[in-house]
Amino acid sequence: MRDELGEVFAGAFGREGWSLGRLALVTVLQRVGNLTDRQAAEAVATDLTWKYALGLDLDDPGFDAGVPSEFRSRVIAHELEEKPLDLLLAALQERGLLAAGGKQRRSCGRIGGRPAR
Repeated sequence: MRDELGEVFAGAFGREGWSLGRLALVTVLQRVGNLTDRQAAEAVATDLTWKYALGLDLDDPGFDAGVPSEFRSRVIAHELEEKPLDLLLAALQERGLLAAGGKQRRSCGRIGGRPAR
């Protein structure tokens, strides 16, 4: 996806200067891998597949383990939970990779007290 879209989300975040898109992707990878913030920071620093997915140089040191928590807190504080997905869906539609009017699943949380399926 990164190869096709490049950096969808502009802007730097926090003292580390990481882009919002990279931090959003770290959050997704972290969730998929069921990793703590410290484990995610370690994966960014050492795992070649994470480096590739994030578009990092092999010698990129990654970020401090507190960055993901700070990022999530700011996203919630500014009610931007759906903004990254909206931007991604728009970028995919612009490139003809996703048909307009189709069903895109937007919920990754719980629905009615049960995990979303």
